[in-house]
Amino acid sequence: MLRTHRLTRTLACLGSLVATPAFAQTAVPEAAPDAAAAAPAPAAPAPASPTPAPAAAAPAAPPAPAPAPTTEAVPATAELAPAPAPAVTATEPTPLAPLPEEGDAKPPADVGYDKGFFIEQGVNSLNVQGRVQLRFTHLEVKDAKNKDAFELARAQLYLKGSVFTKGLSYKVQIDFGRGNTALKDFYFDYCVADDMLCIRPGQSKRPFSRQQIVSDANFELVDRSITDRTFGGGRDIGLLLHDNYEKSPTFEYAIGLFNGTGERSSFSGAGTADTTTGDVDVTSGSFSNVPSMWNPALTLHLGYNHGGIKGYSEADLEGGGFRFGVAGSIEAQLDADNDDDSLVKMEADAVIKIEGFSVSGAVYRTTQQDGEGFGDRTLGDGGGHVQAGYVISKVFQPVLRYGIVDPRHDQSNNIEEEYAAGFNVYFDKHDLKWQNDLTALNHNSSDTTDWQFRTQAQLTF
Repeated sequence: MLRTHRLTRTLACLGSLVATPAFAQTAVPEAAPDAAAAAPAPAAPAPASPTPAPAAAAPAAPPAPAPAPTTEAVPATAELAPAPAPAVTATEPTPLAPLPEEGDAKPPADVGYDKGFFIEQGVNSLNVQGRVQLRFTHLEVKDAKNKDAFELARAQLYLKGSVFTKGLSYKVQIDFGRGNTALKDFYFDYCVADDMLCIRPGQSKRPFSRQQIVSDANFELVDRSITDRTFGGGRDIGLLLHDNYEKSPTFEYAIGLFNGTGERSSFSGAGTADTTTGDVDVTSGSFSNVPSMWNPALTLHLGYNHGGIKGYSEADLEGGGFRFGVAGSIEAQLDADNDDDSLVKMEADAVIKIEGFSVSGAVYRTTQQDGEGFGDRTLGDGGGHVQAGYVISKVFQPVLRYGIVDPRHDQSNNIEEEYAAGFNVYFDKHDLKWQNDLTALNHNSSDTTDWQFRTQAQLTF
């Protein structure tokens, strides 16, 4: 009987479990191992009666109440399923630029301003400079009207630098002054042996006369002396060998062979001029500075400098102890066209500087061909000039100059003399300055004197 009663109680418990609502079962996490252990155990059976009833009539004990369904979160003690890993989006790798091959890498370019705007990348460079000279001139000539005018005496553009190697430099200079456009310089220098040997093909100054070699930016007076018109070397197309003589090394030399025609173009051909406007209608020919018959000029220049002098800048803006430079030049304009008109020019010059004081000068002489042979010569024109200045506090400078030209080839009293006095104000050395000069020009042949006053502002940038 006891076994039958226990069997009946067991079947009743199973029946109560089957009757549990479906939605309550879903509240329990799936496959939670501790969920069954947490359920309450069924109640203990009641004690048996002394006179047991038949098994069929025995009432079944009420089943234990089922746990209330819940939707609360699973306790922390329950093991949770691991959270899914975040999705990862695959991306294509960014390709890297190929490394430059050895020798192809270029250094970064350097851009700035240092006495001109420059661009540099390794050994290659470009420096751009400009210079403007605004001048006012008052001129009094006997038996003629006075002349007064502003002018752009010089409006120059410079391009210079190096290319391929530091030993290969170039220079281009164009002048837009006085309403004309003129190519002044266009050459390159290739220097070897620590600049002891430089080769310069192109158009540049013939190295004759210190006064001509000095840049027009570095004058003490507004312009060159009257001797430059007669004896100056000027520019020309040719080939020059030198040792950077413009930078005043201890020993300087230059030797060049040039066309002998100068920088200016001449017209060869035919045309019709309008007498009213002055315009020319060219019917044939052209302008050129290339000679139809080569009549070359050979120039030789030698010099010596002491004390680190800047021999091709006239004022002593640097200051310092005793310094000097001396040089001599000879230029032979050969008679290659056999018209018996060869000319040889000679000059000797010097410059001295000490503690702001400067003095410079030169003497000139020419010989002309007087016969059929090149050696048949006679003395020609002569002349010279000397000038002195003193820089006060590196700002103010009074200057004096005397010049003379004796055109002896005319066999007449055509001597010209120049007396000039000037005063300069240097705001930033030669780069920014104000110049003034008053000149008396005597013409012995007519016993007259021309008076000229000039004032000029110069900016170099």
